[in-house]
Amino acid sequence: MPDQKFLLRLAEEINNKITTVSALKSKLRVINSTYLIRSIAWMNKFDII
Repeated sequence: MPDQKFLLRLAEEINNKITTVSALKSKLRVINSTYLIRSIAWMNKFDII
């Protein structure tokens, strides 16, 4: 489960119409790809995105 601060930032970036994982990765430089993909999968599982 991703931390709340990261989830809010990720949701904000997705809301800003950044739709590809590579675009999100370049925007959120602090994280690695595995964490990003798992966070998106977690948000999808619980209908957050």
